[in-house]
Amino acid sequence: MKYLAIIAAVCCLAAGCATPVPVSVNEALLAGEDEVMLWQRARKDQAVIDNSGRLYRDARIESYLNEVAAKLGAHSIAPQIRFKIKIINDP
Repeated sequence: MKYLAIIAAVCCLAAGCATPVPVSVNEALLAGEDEVMLWQRARKDQAVIDNSGRLYRDARIESYLNEVAAKLGAHSIAPQIRFKIKIINDP
């Protein structure tokens, strides 16, 4: 009985030390049905915003904001995802 308890304890400790297989960010973002639905919804919402006539167009400001977003994105967990900043005219 004593040996059975020792074997059970060793098995529990070994299982606790197991490391899961890492999943890349791309796989995690593209794998699930929920993520696909979210990306589709984001594209539809983006089209609505683009066609709304409420975008504030200023090339200098947009360029600056996109540069800042690119610098921030380079240090994120998913640097391959690119952002494009647009300004909505909402007084």
